[in-house]
Amino acid sequence: MKRASDALTAAYLFLRDVEHKLQMVDDLQTHSLPESSEELERCAVRMGYGA
Repeated sequence: MKRASDALTAAYLFLRDVEHKLQMVDDLQTHSLPESSEELERCAVRMGYGA
């Protein structure tokens, strides 16, 4: 049971981090991923993943 809760916690924190990085772009609330591959790549870079 501990493993499942750890995995859910990690996934939730990752989701919140993605959401915050997306909101930083235009300083607006958003709850959806960008549709263009360019914007998704920019988000990945902001998350610390290489381009």
